[in-house]
Amino acid sequence: MNEQPPVIRVIDASVHVKSKVLLDGVSCTAPSGAVTGLIGPNGSGKTTLLSLVARWRRPSSGTVCIDGQPVEEFGRREYARRVAVVEQHVATELDLTVEQVVGLGAIPHRTGWAVPSSVADVDDHLAAMRIGHLRSRTWQTLSGGERQRTQVARALAQRPEVIVLDEPTNHLDPAAAYDLLARVRQSGRTALVALHDLSLAAEFCDRLVILDHGALVAEGPPHEVLTSELLADVYGLDAEVVAHPRSGRPLIVTCGTVDGPKR
Repeated sequence: MNEQPPVIRVIDASVHVKSKVLLDGVSCTAPSGAVTGLIGPNGSGKTTLLSLVARWRRPSSGTVCIDGQPVEEFGRREYARRVAVVEQHVATELDLTVEQVVGLGAIPHRTGWAVPSSVADVDDHLAAMRIGHLRSRTWQTLSGGERQRTQVARALAQRPEVIVLDEPTNHLDPAAAYDLLARVRQSGRTALVALHDLSLAAEFCDRLVILDHGALVAEGPPHEVLTSELLADVYGLDAEVVAHPRSGRPLIVTCGTVDGPKR
């Protein structure tokens, strides 16, 4: 795909908590309309970086910008109209129905009590995430995967420019995970997605940002940055990267770990 101007730009961002460095001078971008994947081992800094874009925390140093404007300069409602966030874990005692949860996406667009009909109508989003049959189910009765799909539908109902997702495929079976990412991609929105599954990242992401120990290791299209050498250095995997016979996208064939047993 043609390179688009960045909607999200992270500039030399660091996060320190006491003596621990969670992010160390990371700079990266997410182009307009593209799906950018954040990948790396556990503890690499993926969720910390997402938390800066989501405004859950401020960097110890550095800047995060949306459309060239530092995120802290946006008003709360204005930011919610631009950026929707899907968290990895959502804990709530409220027992709203699925339809009500998805309808929460309209809140940033309210004017008084009025909600624009194009935003308020949740039917399309329920259908898009294949959860129309769950519309009357309450949150506390949903499985982890059903909650994830409901949260993505709610985020899309915000009609944001940017959608930020932290491990959205957790709790999903392979078909549901594939379907969820396909629908995020088809939405045409700028997406920043933290993923553990390297195969899904290679298949659905236009661009990858690879972190390790809080530092940027590589950034670029999957076919450029996913190499056998990188997988060995970052993940400790003994693997080959080949072209998928149908899609042509990178396909990772794992033979074992660098220091462990082989198949």
